[in-house]
Amino acid sequence: MSVVTQAVHAVSGLFARAKRSEEVVSAFLQNERPCMYRLALSITQRSDLAEDAVQETLIRCWRSTKKLTQVSDLKAFCRQVLVRRAITVLKAHSSAELPEVEDAKVFGEQVDVRLVLQSLPADSRAILSLSYFEGLSYQEISDTLGIPAGTVASRLSTARERFRDAWEAK
Repeated sequence: MSVVTQAVHAVSGLFARAKRSEEVVSAFLQNERPCMYRLALSITQRSDLAEDAVQETLIRCWRSTKKLTQVSDLKAFCRQVLVRRAITVLKAHSSAELPEVEDAKVFGEQVDVRLVLQSLPADSRAILSLSYFEGLSYQEISDTLGIPAGTVASRLSTARERFRDAWEAK
């Protein structure tokens, strides 16, 4: 059993014993905040929109903790809410542009990748972010987005094609 698995089991046991106490939930959410921000930023490509999505997610997750029984449920629920909020926030700011980069040469291909990602639809950004930036399996993406694993494979293939086409066109 890996150290991470042991830690999740230990935290899950603590979570169950504490009966979702405010301290445990608050600590968990604050611990997950950097990961949430990274995922939201990979989808929105803007720090202000990412922060909005994370903040709204934290509020919703805090309010929903009484319905959940384990830390793993809360983590999956938070990820699902975050992806949906990030897409919603992005669509509400559809004219979102990348902030100015002072020295593009320093960032090299990272800037190019961000520009190409920005040109993709929000759904494609989300599925690419979950797969490549978060390293989730098809099943984990399926659980997060609430769609069948076969649909994940299809959407990921479409998103890769869109990215490839946009990359070659730049």
